[in-house]
Amino acid sequence: MRIVGEIKHPRMKITIFRWNEKLSVKFEKNSLESIFKFSTEECSNVEDLKSKFSIEAIQQVERNLDSNVEIKNQCFHQEDKPEQFDEII
Repeated sequence: MRIVGEIKHPRMKITIFRWNEKLSVKFEKNSLESIFKFSTEECSNVEDLKSKFSIEAIQQVERNLDSNVEIKNQCFHQEDKPEQFDEII
């Protein structure tokens, strides 16, 4: 896998990769990531791929990542004790 491009964004790192006849776009924010993969039949090159992601689509990905951060934080800040399992001998 190699980096072939990026999309500039003020709050996320957006990287484009090429690997095995596929292009991937990875969005990173707050220690979470979301990856979209496309065959070369769907997107033939980096510029074609960039044109597929509208401002609205990028904003939706950012909202999803923000939502996932909330879920992650809830998982690590639960007041309940973890579930106890019976000891198996």
